[in-house]
Amino acid sequence: MTAREAFGVELRRRRGQAQLSLSQLAARVHYSKSHLSKIESGSQSVTTTFARMCDAALEANGELLALAAEPPPAAADRADDGLDDDYWSVRLDPDGIGHFAPVAGHGADFAATFGPNFAAGQYPIDPAIAIPLFRGRFDQARSFGQLVNAALTLPMLIAETHILRSLASKASADASAGLWRLAAHYAEYLGWMSQESGSNRQALYWTRIAVRMAIRGGYESLRPFALVREADMTLYEDDGHQTIELSRQAAADTAADSRIRGLAAQREAQG
Repeated sequence: MTAREAFGVELRRRRGQAQLSLSQLAARVHYSKSHLSKIESGSQSVTTTFARMCDAALEANGELLALAAEPPPAAADRADDGLDDDYWSVRLDPDGIGHFAPVAGHGADFAATFGPNFAAGQYPIDPAIAIPLFRGRFDQARSFGQLVNAALTLPMLIAETHILRSLASKASADASAGLWRLAAHYAEYLGWMSQESGSNRQALYWTRIAVRMAIRGGYESLRPFALVREADMTLYEDDGHQTIELSRQAAADTAADSRIRGLAAQREAQG
């Protein structure tokens, strides 16, 4: 049994001992129910922050935290086909152009450029088609994220956010708003998946990108919600003062609705 699996087994045992449901523990540690389920099954990696929150919530006296450190796996024997020598590098430019190059190994002697055709009068896809198409793909991505390790969702979410960004930047004023709002939802979800993958810094980056995209799409209410999300992250990092300050900023924002003000008040109290 790996350390990750051992942590999951012990977490489930202690949760049962405390007579807490997954939803109840999720509320205490500020992680999603699906994330806890994946941790308990051993399919999701465990961060130190997550382990510390569970340890405190279940009064484990450091025993859960001690289980969180998993030694690196031993290197497996690999066939010498050169595949493991290739590092794939992709750069995504704001105008929709992408650049791919294998950095080492057999295919490292070329680079490729790719991107949609934005020639005059040749917009690559009708926004009326693009929006429902990508909304369906977004719903699928969220379902996918509930079943697998959060880190596996990041590459495809980043790529599709990039496509929407490039389409929105070239669309007419009437069509671009819907594309920007959908891109903002993608970026916001990237923030959640980044946080569940253990990177608060990356989560903060995508949350701020989501706000900028939402503003372009006329979706102002994401701005105070992003402040609540930032307060979540500072709460996990035990920075009470910053949690309170961000929560107060969110509550004072004119775009905050009653739900966001309620969340802000809760974070302020926790801070």
